Amino acid sequence: MERRYFNIAETAIYTGFSVKTLYRWSRCGMMPCAKIGRLLKFDKNDLDIWIKNHKKEAINDYLL
Repeated sequence: MERRYFNIAETAIYTGFSVKTLYRWSRCGMMPCAKIGRLLKFDKNDLDIWIKNHKKEAINDYLL
């Protein structure tokens, strides 16, 4: 069974963002997370959706 929730270090590895950036984005509400006591937990499905929603498509206008 695949793990659904990541801690901050696992999320940094999964996304490629630094722990410091993840803390900052979580504090500002820019990154989906759940705070359980003192711990931040990140749902893998929410991260995948968040990354997909922030993806920008390349424009190849110079080829036209």
